[in-house]
Parts: sequence; C-alpha cells; structure tokens
Amino acid sequence: MNNLLAGCAMLYFDKDQYGKTYQLDSSGEKLIDLLGDTDLGRFFARDWVSKNMTISPAEMDLTETNKIPADSDFEQLFKQGQIPIGSFRNGDILVVALTPPHPVGIVSHDSLWEDQRLDIVQLDRRLELFLIRIAERRFIPIDFSQCQDLSEMLAEDRR
Repeated sequence: MNNLLAGCAMLYFDKDQYGKTYQLDSSGEKLIDLLGDTDLGRFFARDWVSKNMTISPAEMDLTETNKIPADSDFEQLFKQGQIPIGSFRNGDILVVALTPPHPVGIVSHDSLWEDQRLDIVQLDRRLELFLIRIAERRFIPIDFSQCQDLSEMLAEDRR
C-alpha cells in the first residue's frame, strides 16, 4: 500500500520535495508513535503534506502531519478509529480510518461538537482512491451534507 500512496502523493503534493526527509516535530512524532510501524504511520511520516494546503474548488484544507495531533478534535476522533486530516470551510472534518483499507470520510462538525456523536459519510473506500481523486482533480464535496447526498444518489444508481 505504501508505494501506491507515495506515488499518488507525489502526483500532487510537494513534487519538488519528494524523496527528501520530512522533519517531524514532537507533535508529528506523537502521531507516528500512536500509529506505530504501519503503512499508515510510514505514510504520514514520509509522504503526507509537509505544510497545510487548500484543495480547490472544494476549498478543503489538508493538515500537515506535524499539526494533526494538535487538532482540537484529534483525541475524540482517534478514540473512535479516525484521524482528522483536514477540514472544510463550514467546519466539517476530513478523516481517514485507522484500519485498512483506510477509508476517507467526512464527519459532521454539528453532530460532533453539539451532540458528541460521530456522524460520518464515506468519501472514498481507500486513502489511495482519495489521493487519486485529488491528483485527477475529480469532484470533492464541499461538506458532509453534499457528500451524504452524493452517497445516497450513487446508492440509488446501483439499485
């Protein structure tokens, strides 16, 4: 998995920095320690964005590895098997699951902050597919609601 993730990341993120050592600070090292020697841990240590960046037109912000553990929702989401890797303008949270194949989803900030409930809708079945979506500039919903509408529409089309 890691080679494909690295290749996908190279297509879009830090093309000039590919192959160079990413400097983790103590916060980034905390994340890597929590993930252990896994494909996901190695990916965040070497191949994830090295600085915060915005993906347009969805205006989704991706969070650099060093800042992920500082996210105010990190502890709550991590306990529920998710890592916050970005956010949307309205506050909804982009997450990746700790368990393979590491699906990517969007968490409703309303349910998380107001009801302490994890409402999540899947955006892609695997992290690789999400990275390919970004590299190919394919559609990315602007928030939880739009992702939920898209999921329901695709489910109806499969019937």
